Amino acid sequence: MKPGPKMRKISTPKSANQVNFPHPVDESALPDFLHHQQDTLERLTRAAQVDLTRTKTGASLTNLIRLRRGDPLRVVIYHNWRHVAQAARAVK
Repeated sequence: MKPGPKMRKISTPKSANQVNFPHPVDESALPDFLHHQQDTLERLTRAAQVDLTRTKTGASLTNLIRLRRGDPLRVVIYHNWRHVAQAARAVK
């Protein structure tokens, strides 16, 4: 999921596709996005005090997969990174 030169396209799930929402996203969503980014930074700061490799947690998709505590954080960060890269391309 990490953005980069060999970034693969990932299909958007139907439930998250903006085409299926009645109102398009506009600049009014920016303050909410920034608030969530600030919240993420605060959580990452707190996570720096914890061993993220030692403890494992279950995955939301299935109970068969156990992830290190830091792995879901990476997914969220890379996901946001992709959105920021996508927005930058849209502005161009």
